[in-house]
Amino acid sequence: MNERIKGYFKLLVRLNCLKTLYFNFKMLPFKDACKFPFLFFGKVEFGTLTGSIVISSSIKTGMFRWGVMIDGFTSGKVSSHFSLGRKARLEINGRVDVGCGVVFRVLGDLTLLNNSFIGSRAVVACSHKIFLGEFVRVAFGNVLMDTNYHYIIHGGCVHRKEGSIIIGNRCWIGNNSTISKGCVLPSNTIVAARSFVAKDYRECGEYCLLVGSPAKMKQTDVRRLYDLKLEQAIQNYFDLHENEETYCLSNDEIGII
Repeated sequence: MNERIKGYFKLLVRLNCLKTLYFNFKMLPFKDACKFPFLFFGKVEFGTLTGSIVISSSIKTGMFRWGVMIDGFTSGKVSSHFSLGRKARLEINGRVDVGCGVVFRVLGDLTLLNNSFIGSRAVVACSHKIFLGEFVRVAFGNVLMDTNYHYIIHGGCVHRKEGSIIIGNRCWIGNNSTISKGCVLPSNTIVAARSFVAKDYRECGEYCLLVGSPAKMKQTDVRRLYDLKLEQAIQNYFDLHENEETYCLSNDEIGII
């Protein structure tokens, strides 16, 4: 309980009250803004804020937290940038956490579902459509970009420079990866660090591991463990058994995941 109180106190100290007030009352109807669903922490620069925001779940204070120090991979003093262009649409459905030093440049449709997390120093450049499902974890240093920004001539033809990025529920994107237009990840996909992902992987099915540049399926029947109690129990096991490399789940533990 004391650790939880300390955590709340640290958040309050870092709360950027002016930016929080400005954003909520500029972007939301008055009755919604009074609930302060958007909280901004640390240094944040606002670019254009002429787009629209849709909250498709019940509105709660702090359901969208920007600049939170969760992953610990960058300083809370690093500035971040948030821009929502004239035709942009940001949809929030549930709780969303965004780390420090993140850049949002939204010109299209960006949808973030419940319990999604975007790690520190990530870049989200949305010109057409980016969709993140529930419990998606985007690690630090990732780039999600659904556009090439510039047209390329190939064989006398010019293709569309924008596309879509669709990331299913409970996907985990390893650090410093690039997710580009055309990416479709089925739920429960793991992307290894420093991978480049730019195609439809639905044929791989759920619970697969993608590795490389360009990313290819490396393993199947793999998943990230999200249960914190079980994760701690496994960590305790390895702490006590330094020579062990594998922990085998019991039937009851398999039922948890």
